[in-house]
Amino acid sequence: MYIQVTAVVFVASLSSYDERLLEDENVIVMHETLNLFEEICNSRWFTKAAMILFLNKKDLFEDKIKNVKLQVCWKEYNGSNDYLDAIEFIKSVFRAKNHQEDKHVYIHVCKLASALFFFVLF
Repeated sequence: MYIQVTAVVFVASLSSYDERLLEDENVIVMHETLNLFEEICNSRWFTKAAMILFLNKKDLFEDKIKNVKLQVCWKEYNGSNDYLDAIEFIKSVFRAKNHQEDKHVYIHVCKLASALFFFVLF
């Protein structure tokens, strides 16, 4: 069924790193997003498909990171709360979820408006 899939598009909200799931307030939205990304990225159905990851809502994230530390989501993070440092860390966390050496994960950081434009095109 998925044999001819060449790419999977996955959208994750950067600004969700301090938000909780409505159905389970013990779970951070970003953790749930990472689990889903890992499951899809390493699925046997998509072994030959490249992953295209859109880290969305960069404008909201840039404002939020000034006041809400990234350690809310990742206690092990010991970098600064500089926007670019935080983005690079989040990219590395997503890349680490790919367990297949020959699979490519292409990461793009975007605003909500540019993500909506992308979906209108497709």
